[in-house]
Formats: sequence, C-alpha cells, structure tokens
Amino acid sequence: GGTLLGAIVEEISSRVAGLTEDAPVPASWSTDAVRTWLHDLVTLEITSAERIGPLALRLAIEAAWVPEVAEAVGSGTSTNLAGLTDRLAECQAHGVLRTDIGADLLAEAFFALTSNLVMSRALLGAPPGYATDLLADQLTALFWSAATSHHSEGRTR
Repeated sequence: GGTLLGAIVEEISSRVAGLTEDAPVPASWSTDAVRTWLHDLVTLEITSAERIGPLALRLAIEAAWVPEVAEAVGSGTSTNLAGLTDRLAECQAHGVLRTDIGADLLAEAFFALTSNLVMSRALLGAPPGYATDLLADQLTALFWSAATSHHSEGRTR
C-alpha cells in the first residue's frame, strides 16, 4: 500500500527477513569458526534490534489489529527463523551443536536471547546496563554454553 504504515512495514520486514540471508556464514565447521560466526550473528541481531526495535514493537502491537502489518511482520520473522534453523541444523550435522534439542528450538532460543531481549527491555523500560559489545559477548557465551554438543554427551535425562 501507499500508506506510511505500509512503507514502515516494508522497511522493517525487509530488514528482518534479510538478516539471515545477508548474515555471515561460518568460515568452517571448526568449533572456533562456528563460535565466531554465532558471535557475529548475536551482534547483528542486537544492533538491529537496538536500531529498529521500538518501531518493530509498535508494529507487533499494531499487527493484532492491522492484517497487512501482521502479514509483513510475520513473513519476515518466519523467513528469518527458518534460515537460522537451517544453519543451526548444519552445525548439528557437523557435530558442533548438541542434537538432543531441535534446531528449530535452538533458533527460537537464539532470538529470545538477542533481539527479543533487547525489545523487551525497550518495552519494559529496563535500563540496558550493558554496552552492545559486552551484551553480545555475554549472550554469545550463554547461548554457546547451552547449545554446544559437549553438554549432551553421556548425559541421561
């Protein structure tokens, strides 16, 4: 549509949807390369959410009432999730990430720890308290320690 809302939706959904396509890929399947790749991805997600987060939140709220917004935001988000799920499944296939947790859940958890965390802070007005770099380092460490394969070896549920 030619509306301002339409323009905003297009802008955000293109940034959201484009993230995993433009995102870096692991240089190799070594543990170090995958961890570096994840850190880059975490940084990308955080900085993107810091930039467009408040507007994206506003749109998410609008999406409940405006079908065109819901469609654009939803398709961007699901494209992004599917792209990351595929990448994380590759990491699992190469033995870098644990396989006892689905790649789809790992991808959701990744976004929960990155862009969603930044947006919920914006929404709740919680003081950020961390510089972007420190936040990226710590969230990468958190995700990495939970998602890597050495945690699932020899453990019973």
